[in-house]
Amino acid sequence: MKEKTTFGLPKKREEIIQLLQKAFTEHNLEEFDFEERLQKAYEAKSIEALEDIVHDFPGYQKRVHNTHSFEFERPQASSSSLSSNLSTVTTFLSSSKRSLSLAKTPQGTIVQTLLGESKLQLVEEYIQENNLELTIWGGLSNTDIDLSKGILEGKHITININSLASEVRLILPKGVRIMDHTQNFLGHLSQKTKKKWRGIFGKREEELTPPQEYTLTLQGLNILSEIKIMYV
Repeated sequence: MKEKTTFGLPKKREEIIQLLQKAFTEHNLEEFDFEERLQKAYEAKSIEALEDIVHDFPGYQKRVHNTHSFEFERPQASSSSLSSNLSTVTTFLSSSKRSLSLAKTPQGTIVQTLLGESKLQLVEEYIQENNLELTIWGGLSNTDIDLSKGILEGKHITININSLASEVRLILPKGVRIMDHTQNFLGHLSQKTKKKWRGIFGKREEELTPPQEYTLTLQGLNILSEIKIMYV
């Protein structure tokens, strides 16, 4: 029986997930097919299993070497260009409120909060990229990310949430499709619709935020933490 390759599995998994997300946003995969392949990617235990998920994708080349793996042709970016397209927002022992721009950082934004509180609101701007990434690191902290005002129709956003004894709150417009792949230990993820009270008779009305249709994939490891998704 052929031995399965596991060296480099996390990096290969990330590569395959990005290929699936790109194919889905470019309407090359049906929704059910995308979901099925994505689930297999998260559950794959070897490089070979990951490559089988995209065996029918055009543009791959088989290279004969010890592991007989497939390598996808991907454009290489220099380290300088990658660093210029990354943004890190750090809050330590304090509270901060900032604007968040995903258009200026196509390679991803990292939000780090330790022993503090961070509030970020996505600015209303045109974003050319279809696949966006946001990473949240939290330790004994509270992090609020408001995506309700962004122009994200048809996009796919991957949010990596890694936290310890923290609370992460995502504020979204209605219509967003959530795919949850987070690992939560002694914590949980909750979803609810934000409402407010108006009028002398206490009539409850929903916030008037236009709905948007885009996909949000959540992943990461969270311990003793709570992830709250609030629709407005």
